[in-house]
Amino acid sequence: MNSLLDLTTSKRGNEPLKQRILILRKAKLSAGYSKAQKLRVDAALEDLETRMPLRADIVHGCLQLAQFENENRACFANARQDSILGTQMRVFSLTDFREVTRQVSEIATRLTA
Repeated sequence: MNSLLDLTTSKRGNEPLKQRILILRKAKLSAGYSKAQKLRVDAALEDLETRMPLRADIVHGCLQLAQFENENRACFANARQDSILGTQMRVFSLTDFREVTRQVSEIATRLTA
C-alpha cells in the first residue's frame, strides 16, 4: 500500500497532526485502500485523538525533571495552557512515560502496517 497521505489530496505531508488526522479520515476507498484498511486506520486515529492533549503538553511543553517521593519525574509545563491561576504541569514517572511511548508506538505501527 502507498503512504496513506498519498491516497488523499494532501501531497505535502507537513501539515499539523490534527489536520493530518482530518485528511486521513477523509481518504477515499480505492484499489490501494480497502474498507478493512480504512476501518483499521480510523480505529487507530481514534486512539491517537484521545492522546492529543497529552501529546500537546509534551510537544509544546517545557520539560523539567523533578523528584517526588524519592522518584524521578518528568514534568511538562505547556505555556499554551497557562491561566491566571498559574501553570499546570503534566507529571510522569519513568514507568508512565515509557507506557505512553509504547502506546503511541503501537498506534504508529497500526497506521503503517
